Amino acid sequence: MPLLTWTEEYSVNHSRIDDQHKTLFDLLNTLHASMLERTDPKKLAGVVDELVNYTKYHFTTEENILAEKNFPHLKKHQQEHEKFVQKITEIKERIERTNMVLSLEVLLFMQDWIKNHVLTNDKKYAPYL
Repeated sequence: MPLLTWTEEYSVNHSRIDDQHKTLFDLLNTLHASMLERTDPKKLAGVVDELVNYTKYHFTTEENILAEKNFPHLKKHQQEHEKFVQKITEIKERIERTNMVLSLEVLLFMQDWIKNHVLTNDKKYAPYL
Protein backbone atom coordinates (compact mmCIF):
# COMPACT_ATOMS: atom_id res chain seq x y z
CA MET A 1 0.00 0.00 0.00
CA PRO A 2 1.44 3.40 -0.97
CA LEU A 3 2.41 5.85 1.73
CA LEU A 4 1.08 8.77 -0.34
CA THR A 5 -1.50 8.59 -3.09
CA TRP A 6 -1.89 11.40 -5.61
CA THR A 7 -5.36 12.89 -5.85
CA GLU A 8 -6.57 16.06 -7.54
CA GLU A 9 -6.61 17.66 -4.10
CA TYR A 10 -2.83 18.09 -4.53
CA SER A 11 -3.04 19.73 -7.94
CA VAL A 12 -1.79 23.29 -8.35
CA ASN A 13 -3.27 23.39 -11.86
CA HIS A 14 0.08 23.45 -13.61
CA SER A 15 0.82 20.22 -15.46
CA ARG A 16 4.62 20.38 -15.19
CA ILE A 17 4.56 21.03 -11.44
CA ASP A 18 1.80 18.50 -10.84
CA ASP A 19 3.75 15.85 -12.77
CA GLN A 20 6.83 16.56 -10.69
CA HIS A 21 4.82 16.36 -7.48
CA LYS A 22 3.52 12.96 -8.64
CA THR A 23 7.11 11.84 -9.16
CA LEU A 24 8.00 12.97 -5.63
CA PHE A 25 5.08 10.91 -4.31
CA ASP A 26 6.32 7.91 -6.32
CA LEU A 27 9.86 8.30 -4.99
CA LEU A 28 8.62 8.52 -1.42
CA ASN A 29 6.51 5.41 -1.99
CA THR A 30 9.58 3.62 -3.41
CA LEU A 31 11.51 4.60 -0.29
CA HIS A 32 8.71 3.27 1.89
CA ALA A 33 8.58 -0.02 -0.02
CA SER A 34 12.36 -0.35 0.24
CA MET A 35 12.15 0.08 4.00
CA LEU A 36 9.41 -2.53 4.28
CA GLU A 37 11.53 -4.95 2.23
CA ARG A 38 14.48 -4.26 4.56
CA THR A 39 16.64 -3.22 1.66
CA ASP A 40 20.39 -3.14 2.22
CA PRO A 41 21.39 0.24 3.74
CA LYS A 42 23.60 1.09 0.75
CA LYS A 43 20.72 0.51 -1.66
CA LEU A 44 18.43 2.44 0.64
CA ALA A 45 20.90 5.32 0.57
CA GLY A 46 20.66 5.20 -3.23
CA VAL A 47 16.88 5.60 -3.05
CA VAL A 48 17.29 8.51 -0.63
CA ASP A 49 19.90 10.00 -2.96
CA GLU A 50 17.46 9.80 -5.86
CA LEU A 51 14.79 11.50 -3.74
CA VAL A 52 17.22 14.26 -2.72
CA ASN A 53 18.37 14.88 -6.30
CA TYR A 54 14.88 14.89 -7.74
CA THR A 55 13.64 17.17 -4.96
CA LYS A 56 16.38 19.68 -5.78
CA TYR A 57 15.51 19.47 -9.47
CA HIS A 58 11.81 19.97 -8.72
CA PHE A 59 12.41 22.91 -6.40
CA THR A 60 14.54 24.63 -9.05
CA THR A 61 11.84 24.10 -11.67
CA GLU A 62 9.11 25.33 -9.36
CA GLU A 63 11.07 28.39 -8.26
CA ASN A 64 11.87 29.33 -11.88
CA ILE A 65 8.20 29.09 -12.82
CA LEU A 66 7.20 31.17 -9.78
CA ALA A 67 9.82 33.79 -10.63
CA GLU A 68 8.43 34.03 -14.18
CA LYS A 69 4.94 34.52 -12.71
CA ASN A 70 6.19 37.15 -10.21
CA PHE A 71 4.96 35.18 -7.20
CA PRO A 72 5.31 37.72 -4.36
CA HIS A 73 6.23 35.17 -1.67
CA LEU A 74 8.96 33.42 -3.64
CA LYS A 75 11.76 34.17 -1.15
CA LYS A 76 9.85 32.57 1.72
CA HIS A 77 8.97 29.60 -0.48
CA GLN A 78 12.63 29.16 -1.41
CA GLN A 79 13.61 29.20 2.27
CA GLU A 80 11.18 26.36 2.98
CA HIS A 81 12.69 24.40 0.12
CA GLU A 82 16.20 25.03 1.44
CA LYS A 83 15.27 23.76 4.92
CA PHE A 84 13.83 20.55 3.50
CA VAL A 85 16.82 19.90 1.22
CA GLN A 86 19.16 20.48 4.17
CA LYS A 87 17.21 18.02 6.34
CA ILE A 88 17.01 15.23 3.76
CA THR A 89 20.66 15.75 2.79
CA GLU A 90 21.61 15.29 6.46
CA ILE A 91 19.55 12.09 6.57
CA LYS A 92 21.22 10.80 3.39
CA GLU A 93 24.69 11.55 4.75
CA ARG A 94 23.89 9.84 8.04
CA ILE A 95 22.71 6.72 6.19
CA GLU A 96 25.87 6.66 4.08
CA ARG A 97 28.20 7.36 7.00
CA THR A 98 26.74 4.99 9.56
CA ASN A 99 24.77 2.46 7.51
CA MET A 100 21.85 3.67 9.58
CA VAL A 101 18.53 2.05 8.87
CA LEU A 102 16.03 4.67 7.85
CA SER A 103 13.52 4.96 10.66
CA LEU A 104 9.78 5.20 10.33
CA GLU A 105 10.02 8.57 12.09
CA VAL A 106 12.22 9.95 9.30
CA LEU A 107 9.97 8.51 6.61
CA LEU A 108 6.90 10.03 8.25
CA PHE A 109 8.68 13.39 8.52
CA MET A 110 9.31 13.29 4.78
CA GLN A 111 5.75 12.20 4.03
CA ASP A 112 4.24 14.93 6.21
CA TRP A 113 6.53 17.60 4.80
CA ILE A 114 5.83 16.78 1.16
CA LYS A 115 2.10 16.36 1.71
CA ASN A 116 1.69 19.49 3.83
CA HIS A 117 4.01 21.58 1.68
CA VAL A 118 1.99 20.82 -1.45
CA LEU A 119 -1.40 21.25 0.24
CA THR A 120 -0.50 24.39 2.18
CA ASN A 121 2.40 26.29 0.65
CA ASP A 122 2.18 25.27 -2.98
CA LYS A 123 -1.55 25.91 -3.09
CA LYS A 124 -0.78 29.56 -2.25
CA TYR A 125 0.91 30.09 -5.60
CA ALA A 126 -1.73 28.32 -7.69
CA PRO A 127 -3.68 31.55 -8.43
CA TYR A 128 -0.47 33.09 -9.88
CA LEU A 129 0.03 30.33 -12.46
